[in-house]
Amino acid sequence: MRRFVGPVLAASLLAGSLAPAARAEEILKVGYVDTARIFEQYRVAQEAQRQFDRDVEAWNRDLADLKNEIAKLKQELENQTLVLSDAKRREKEAALSRKQSEYQAKVDEIWGPKGRATQRNEELVKNVIDKVKKALDALAQKEGYTLILDAASNRILYGIKSYDLTDRIVELLNKEAGENASGLVPGR
Repeated sequence: MRRFVGPVLAASLLAGSLAPAARAEEILKVGYVDTARIFEQYRVAQEAQRQFDRDVEAWNRDLADLKNEIAKLKQELENQTLVLSDAKRREKEAALSRKQSEYQAKVDEIWGPKGRATQRNEELVKNVIDKVKKALDALAQKEGYTLILDAASNRILYGIKSYDLTDRIVELLNKEAGENASGLVPGR
C-alpha cells in the first residue's frame, strides 16, 4: 500500500523542489498524512482486510484438505507396501504423485506471483487507494494545499502536528463510507 502512495508523493516533492522560485503571490501550503494509519483506521480498508482474511482462510482450508489427502495416501502406501504387488504399489505411488502435483499447482494458483491472493489483494487495495486519493484531492483543492506528503514513507523528518491531515482524511473517508455502504469490491 505504501509503495503506491510514497513514490507518487516523492515525485511531487522532487518536482516541487526543482520548480523555479515561487512568485510572491503564490503561497506554499503543505500538509502530511500517515497512509499506514489511514489504512488501519479507515472502515472500508478494515473491511477490505477482513474480506481478504476470509479469502485466505478459505484457500488455506482447501490446501489443508489436499494435504490431508496426501498424508492419507502416504500412510496407506507405507502400511501396505509389503503386501502390495509391484503393479499396485506403482499405481498407489502414481496416485500420490498426482495428488502432490495437484497440491503444488493449487499453491501456485493461489500464492504464485500472479496468483489469486495477489489479484484479490490488488483488487481490494485499489478500491481503498482510489477512495483515499479522491479524499486527499478533494481536501487539497478545497483548502488550497500545494503539497501533501506521506509520513508512512519515512520521508518526513519533522512535521508540526497541526499539518497532519491524517485524522481529517480518515474522518472524511469514514463519513463517506457510512453514507455509501457499498464501498467494497464484492467477495468471490
